[in-house]
Amino acid sequence: TRLAMGANWAPGVAQTVTWALLEAGVRRPGVVLHTMLDNVRIAARDAVTFVRAIRQFLKNVDAAGIALNDPDEWRGSDPEIAAKGAALASNGYEFLGEMFRHDEDNIMVRNSPRLVEKLRLAFERFDAKQGTTRRQLASLIGLAIYMMGTLDLSLAGAPRLLRAYSAICSQATVSGSWDDVAWLNDDAHEEFRLIAAKLITNHEHRVGLSPCLLAVSPSLSL
Repeated sequence: TRLAMGANWAPGVAQTVTWALLEAGVRRPGVVLHTMLDNVRIAARDAVTFVRAIRQFLKNVDAAGIALNDPDEWRGSDPEIAAKGAALASNGYEFLGEMFRHDEDNIMVRNSPRLVEKLRLAFERFDAKQGTTRRQLASLIGLAIYMMGTLDLSLAGAPRLLRAYSAICSQATVSGSWDDVAWLNDDAHEEFRLIAAKLITNHEHRVGLSPCLLAVSPSLSL
């Protein structure tokens, strides 16, 4: 059964199901877990702990009758699972629009090239004043806010942009239209230009100690 697309309760259900799958035996000392709705990342510093966590996760998924988009990706022998986790941690990977790279001791992160290019093209179109709608501008600002979090750029450095985002959403709610033309005043526009430049430069930064093995799950089919 798939959750209804667009239903405002669907994300909460997806996140709760994912949490439940991980709390039942997967979350234990030595295992690092990250989730976002129906996406899962599992990491550990030794092969035994890592393989145990992967096998328990797959067991929970099967017991709940939930399908993975790629059901066989993490099934195999213990050495195969461990080797795949080690290779993923060593070679780098993308998770939810973020590119992670592990060196000997640290995890480094930056935004994915796909998101950077999406932001660059959208901002160029907006910067050229090509008739951006409220929907497009709110989406563009929302993307920038998400990408700022990846690079650990404080939202305190974007006060005008945040006020503009709030105003756009309020205007759309009051008028009932997201398709009217929207714009930023000069100060907010300049602030956005400087932020976009930093995001497009996309310098990676350290986010923590590196696990030795890591798995990025394909999305759950909820």
